[in-house]
Order: sequence, then structure tokens, then C-alpha cells
Amino acid sequence: MVNEQELSGQRELWPSDQVKVGDVTLTFRDNRPPAHKVLGADGFHERLREELMRSARRREPLALLLFLWGGPPPASALAHVVSHLVRLVDVVGVLDASCIGVVLPGTGQAFEVPARRVAKVLAEQVPEVRGGAAVAPVEGLDASSLLGAARFAARQAGPGQIRRAIETARRIPLGTETLLIADPVMHELLGLVERVASSDLSVTIYRNGPALPVPPA
Repeated sequence: MVNEQELSGQRELWPSDQVKVGDVTLTFRDNRPPAHKVLGADGFHERLREELMRSARRREPLALLLFLWGGPPPASALAHVVSHLVRLVDVVGVLDASCIGVVLPGTGQAFEVPARRVAKVLAEQVPEVRGGAAVAPVEGLDASSLLGAARFAARQAGPGQIRRAIETARRIPLGTETLLIADPVMHELLGLVERVASSDLSVTIYRNGPALPVPPA
């Protein structure tokens, strides 16, 4: 019996439901953390920018996770499941029909624990799901850079795997320093520069500052 009513077949239990089996009465308790609201793409981008500013003020890391797959089910159908797997302080959003994003404020290398947990559950529904992670400030300082780096990393991952942006980044030695390129836009820009470097063309790069001329090789 459930709540003093005879039950035949299956029925979902809700918190405070009472199940009577013989002389024993059991009260169902749902100990899962309450799920937070799942944001749309615009709301997610806004919260990511806010959390990045907050982490910069506090000098704390921030991790961004993206989970991608190629078809059904829609991300909106799985995002609420993901929201039960992360902390209340974390941010969950649907970026498009087959992409779920998670912002983990105050989280650096420890992102691996929740990332694996989410990936495992998603893989049960979508075996081809791929995960990408980017951590601020190491792999990006703004929302656009982090999103691009995490998405690029996810595309390099195999089904059910999670790749971090720094693992897929390109390293270029510059004297005693090393240039780390994790932004996919910069990947493409560098590739273009390399293709024209052997020609007689001159390349000038404009990016938030004075022009940087690159002479022909």
C-alpha cells in the first residue's frame, strides 16, 4: 500500500510518501540536492561572464565544462539530470540542441571529479557524448575564449571522454618562454600565418592593440 491505498503496477514515489509492507511502514525521503534552474544560452553566457569577473576579483580559478553530442536526445531533456549532479553554486545551461554547459566557480584541477560524474551519467543516455574543459585564468580570461577552448577540446575527445583545453593546446617556444595557444580562433589564425609565411606576402595582425607586422620568411 502507498499512502493507505492499494497499489498495483508501478508508481513513482514522491517525498513523504508512505509505503506499507506487512506490518512495516516506510516513509520515502528524497535526499538529492534540489536542482537549480537550467539556463538558456543567453542566460548561461551572462552568468559565465559574471562568474569570471567574480573569480578575477577573488583571485580564484573557475572551470567550464562543455558536453557535446551529435543527435538526439535534445540537450534540454538531459540538462535537468545534470543539474542534480553538481553543486547549487554551479551553473547549468543549454547552449544548443546538443550541448550542455556547466560553470564551476572556485574550481581548478578538481573539475575532474564532477566532470567524470556528469560524463558517466550522460554516456548512459548518449554513448557518443564528448566532454571538454577549460580553466580560467590558465586557458582563458574571458567567456568567449573559455567557450572556444572548451568546445575545441571536446571535439578532440573520444566518445565518453573528457579532454582539457591545455591538453589540446599548441605550444610554441619563444626563447625562454612558451606560447600556449588554446583558443581555436588563434589556432586558425596561426595556421593562416604559417601558410602565407613562405610566400612574398606580408602579414599584419590586429588584435586589441597596435598592429603587429609579421615579415615574410
